[in-house]
Amino acid sequence: MANDLSFSERFGREPTVITRSPGRVNLIGDQTDYNMGFVLPFAIDKYTKLAAAPRADRTLRIHSERADDTIEVKLDGHIGPLGELSHWANHARGVAWWMSQQQYTPVGADILIWGDLPVGAGLSSSASLLMGLIGTMSALSGWSIPRAEMARAAQKIENDFIEVPTGIMDQTAIGMSEPGSALLLDCRSMSIHQVPLNLDARGLSIVVVNSGIARDLSESAYARRQKECEASLGALKVITYDLSLRSLRDISMEMLTSHGSKLYPTLYKRARHVVSENQRVLQTVSALGDSDFETVGQLMNDSHNSLKNDFEVSNAFMDKLVELAQQEEGTLGARMTGGGFGGCTVNLVPTANLRSFTRNVPRRYAEETSLHARAYIVKPSGGLEVDML
Repeated sequence: MANDLSFSERFGREPTVITRSPGRVNLIGDQTDYNMGFVLPFAIDKYTKLAAAPRADRTLRIHSERADDTIEVKLDGHIGPLGELSHWANHARGVAWWMSQQQYTPVGADILIWGDLPVGAGLSSSASLLMGLIGTMSALSGWSIPRAEMARAAQKIENDFIEVPTGIMDQTAIGMSEPGSALLLDCRSMSIHQVPLNLDARGLSIVVVNSGIARDLSESAYARRQKECEASLGALKVITYDLSLRSLRDISMEMLTSHGSKLYPTLYKRARHVVSENQRVLQTVSALGDSDFETVGQLMNDSHNSLKNDFEVSNAFMDKLVELAQQEEGTLGARMTGGGFGGCTVNLVPTANLRSFTRNVPRRYAEETSLHARAYIVKPSGGLEVDML
């Protein structure tokens, strides 16, 4: 393989571990994971790839082809974040930190990172890198860490080490997805259910369109939305005299409708999105079971409208991409996906219309915004793969 040769040329020996860590797309269920709700993501066939071999000393030497940068981490010294927290090097330092904290003692290693997963597009490149590093470094060190624990570790590293507020959806989808299926995740119980999509049987495909606007969770209003959800829950506890409410997951639409007039309008809208989005996830799973893709598409459209109007995490560019997709012949559904404020849309498109869709939507977007969008036809794929050579 060409990238094996690159590893050999860079480090002077052959790798002993090859890892593929996918990105993810969320079909529906955004901003519900940190509210203990339901999400329906799937892994995609765009990957962060890693090749690695152990070293005799206690040093990590890691080169990222995507960043064109090499770092070293001394495992026997203090391991903390350095410089800009979002720098990719802190992902590697964070994994070493977590493994040492959990007594999964890491060994020194040479690691090469490359891949075709776009960075900063809302396809979970950060979680993909973290899961890939955890899988690679634990395999080199002889540790067999369950995928669910890997997912919790990647979330902890993002939250506590890199200081980015994320839920558990991305890491779980990357670690535990199966080919051809979406993953229904209950973010309270952490139970998972594989939901077959059966897209080929219905002549349908999923297209992700990158808006060309990078998003950065640590600098966006994402954290503010979390606080607004917490505030709306706290207000509903007081209004209903029900201190047993643990998250917006516990709020029914009937309860919200009955008491919503007593909430600040912004808090009411935030809660209404979460409550209705949880309903849409479960309705989507039911529709998929019936192969009712028209309903799936309508629920996707409704989800985008809710993210736009109630949660206010869209923008004019994302709305334009969704609008252009919906205007294409045969498109069943379109919505922004991910944390918001940029990134990608996810679109349910007849396979027969892929050529016109992937040509027309980016072209019209460029004409109307002067920005360049890129369309990716993605397939629901399996999760993290770590192979010992």
